[in-house]
Amino acid sequence: VIALHPDDRSVHRNLFDLLVRNRRWADAREALREGVRRRAWTREDARTLEACVEGAEAAEAQEAGNLVRARECAQRSAELDPRLSASACLAARLHAMNGDQKRAERLLLSVWRVAPAPDIASAWSDLRPRAKNGGDARKHILRLTDAYPSHPESRLLAAEAAITAHDWSAARTALGDLPTNAPTARICAVMAALEKAGNSNTAAAQLWLARALDAPRSSQWTCRDCGCLPGRWEAICPECSAFGRISRRRSLHADGRPSQSAIAPLMDDSHAATGREPSNSRAAASPRTTVELPLEEEERELFRRPDA
Repeated sequence: VIALHPDDRSVHRNLFDLLVRNRRWADAREALREGVRRRAWTREDARTLEACVEGAEAAEAQEAGNLVRARECAQRSAELDPRLSASACLAARLHAMNGDQKRAERLLLSVWRVAPAPDIASAWSDLRPRAKNGGDARKHILRLTDAYPSHPESRLLAAEAAITAHDWSAARTALGDLPTNAPTARICAVMAALEKAGNSNTAAAQLWLARALDAPRSSQWTCRDCGCLPGRWEAICPECSAFGRISRRRSLHADGRPSQSAIAPLMDDSHAATGREPSNSRAAASPRTTVELPLEEEERELFRRPDA
């Protein structure tokens, strides 16, 4: 068909769609390159799609136990599109497993400078063992946040690290005006922890927890076509089968998934403060659907490391 209609952009797009649905990654890359020559995609769009192809092949190779191939594909995916944090995290963890921790750190710092995200913070925290007093862990976290200090994700992460160290003043300084400028559920959780643990002000903590129930959530993996929330990045949407359409998007409503936090030890009785029991219900392959403060399981490991 392409030989008969080489300049028909829809033909190139349909071929690419067919190839990725059948997981023919090498052929899909070649179809992208030819499609760019025929102007079926812009170079920028093709670069984004190629990052998804590399990310998909990396996940497939990891599942098959081919860690060398998985590491190579994940690295290329992160270089093509730093916003694809799932690939950067996979590459960093595989670099660390291979004994190349410096390369893992450089990669995570480079993607954080472009698009900070909670899963990058989690992967970063996994790179170094946690000291018994947590001081080294906090210094390690601040190395990451200093790569993009003005970003809300950096400020939240720095505040959470300060809270775990019981440095209430530093936590408030890191937050700055975030609590007053349309706070998310995660920001409300941090403020509740500050009021409860920092000021022993249970009433104020309860108010922040109540606000968290109706606050918008932070960014989450969302299909731009059907709105599916798969809970993690996937190359092919599990609902509508669209390829390369899952990206991090911020929820504008309170009925999305809760934000992620690293202050669980300080808020372990938060459900009692709000008069609500934590929910155990889950959507298919999705995290909690109520604001049970603290946090998501994937973020529980943010500061959880074996003692040195």
